[in-house]
Amino acid sequence: SLEGARLALADLRRATFTRAALGGADFTSADLRDAILTEARAAGATFRGARLAGADLSHLAAEGADFADADLSGCNLHALRADKASFRGARRDGARETDVERLEAEAWRPPAQKRDDP
Repeated sequence: SLEGARLALADLRRATFTRAALGGADFTSADLRDAILTEARAAGATFRGARLAGADLSHLAAEGADFADADLSGCNLHALRADKASFRGARRDGARETDVERLEAEAWRPPAQKRDDP
């Protein structure tokens, strides 16, 4: 677990944090270009001024996180959960937002089959 970790200014280019516990971690001004944070849990984490260009943040749970002044250019933000997160001054040009049809397809489950009682 990296909850509460202090990773400010760290060079984490191309790092993989898939399904990692990152709650409250400090990534201030860290270099996370092309990093993979899919399905990670980063509630309350700080990404202030971080370089996240090209990163995959799909399905990232980042409620209350701070992305102020971060570079999210070209990021995959599909299904990003970021209620009450701050994106003040963040660059998002070229970022791929949630594709609603894809999200619905990902959530689809086949109907439950009825069992025949003997």
